[in-house]
Amino acid sequence: MNTVNSLNGYGLPQNITISGGITRENLAEAFKAIQRLNVPFGPTQPDGGESKGVMLMNNITAMEFVKMGRSEIGGDLAQQGFVTGLPSEKLLGVKPIYTLKRDLVPDNVIYLFSSEEFYGKYYRLQPLTVYMENKAFFMQFFQYMNVSLSIGNVRGAVKVTFN
Repeated sequence: MNTVNSLNGYGLPQNITISGGITRENLAEAFKAIQRLNVPFGPTQPDGGESKGVMLMNNITAMEFVKMGRSEIGGDLAQQGFVTGLPSEKLLGVKPIYTLKRDLVPDNVIYLFSSEEFYGKYYRLQPLTVYMENKAFFMQFFQYMNVSLSIGNVRGAVKVTFN
């Protein structure tokens, strides 16, 4: 059962809760929430089947997908998850991104983002810069880059909490 937590200006949910935990069926319901916002997401696109968008979750939530057995995701994928300890490169056709920052992306929460052209713009404000220092037998270096993101279409993101 889905519970709407907040609606956007179009009367559609963008912050939803799905009870029953992370299952294949519940993940498909979550994908339908962002697709109802009329932005491209997932492999079921009318423009040739190219998969659009990404999902963001923390590494603890990702382990829920590893727990899925043969009856839920199929033999080879279940075996691959058990052997490698990682979910598939794509989950229901969407690329997952994992983070260690559980304070920003809590457990059992997945953020769904549409593709860049429908979500906003990504800017590189300063190119990758490398600083290197060499003294005697020691070499020290670090890299930095300044990036920015602007959200142009608020319908391009959905927060899904699985209970």
